[in-house]
Amino acid sequence: MPFEDDGLRGGEHLRGWMTGRFREVLGESGVPVRELTGPPEVRLAAALRACDEVLAGGWPLAPPLG
Repeated sequence: MPFEDDGLRGGEHLRGWMTGRFREVLGESGVPVRELTGPPEVRLAAALRACDEVLAGGWPLAPPLG
């Protein structure tokens, strides 16, 4: 995706480093991660499919207290 300066981020020059850092931290976290690529409409479709997969898996709950 093209960089758009929104005044909140450090700038285009940090983009590669930040992406690498996010990949590193998420990779070490042990949580499932899905990286989306391609044009916005492809990314959106992939994100919706991923959300549907998570929701279809149900939500594990802790055993009742007591």
